[in-house]
Amino acid sequence: RPGSAFRWTTPVPPNPVTPATSLDITSTVKQLRAGSCIRWTGPATGEGLHIDGVHVWSFTKVRGGVLVRTEETHTGEQVEANVPFATE
Repeated sequence: RPGSAFRWTTPVPPNPVTPATSLDITSTVKQLRAGSCIRWTGPATGEGLHIDGVHVWSFTKVRGGVLVRTEETHTGEQVEANVPFATE
């Protein structure tokens, strides 16, 4: 339900801007349309890294199952410092 939050971590390999680290992420559900889509946002922080992200997952019934489409956007100093790398 909108307003619900969940926490998770994900590893990040070293890159031209930051060392290898793990991101601690607290995501908050912003929009939920049953059977259609979910949108959540949240900050991700790790050693020398802070980004804010928005994730949208859309679900479409198709023959034999469900098609899932995902979209992500990220902002933050590290993203702006190396846009080509951040958008690979």
